[in-house]
Amino acid sequence: MARVIDLVGGTVRAAQHLGLNRGTLLKWRRGEARIPLDDAALLANEAGVALDWIASGIEVRAAAQHSISRFAPDAS
Repeated sequence: MARVIDLVGGTVRAAQHLGLNRGTLLKWRRGEARIPLDDAALLANEAGVALDWIASGIEVRAAAQHSISRFAPDAS
């Protein structure tokens, strides 16, 4: 989680983006508390990483992401 918080711009910026206090982010960063899925998804989006990477630590390959996105419903 620390890496994702750093990618977003640090603890203060991530806390501001999520509308949470800095202490909550510090607990996530140190592994003292679990991050809710919706907050993890927001951080993943802001950091430009896959939510899978946050959950597993395994980077999702671009080809796999592309094939998955082909089956996503259209936004139109």
